Amino acid sequence: MSPHYARLLADLAFQRGFDGYLLNIEVPLRGSVEQTRAVSLWIVLLEQELKRVVGEHAQVMWSVFWARMRSPVRKR
Repeated sequence: MSPHYARLLADLAFQRGFDGYLLNIEVPLRGSVEQTRAVSLWIVLLEQELKRVVGEHAQVMWSVFWARMRSPVRKR
């Protein structure tokens, strides 16, 4: 797992003067448990970087939503 983007996002938050991120994940995690763990660990990494760069008040809020999306059927 690479910390590269966590560092970039923490730096961006500091430069722009905001305190964290709201992550909204709306895709199926097809990698099963391993992919879910990797995403969770990356979110923890992002929060650690934010606290290091922005301050202890920094936060990451996140949600995961996945539903089977079907393309609309149009009848004429």
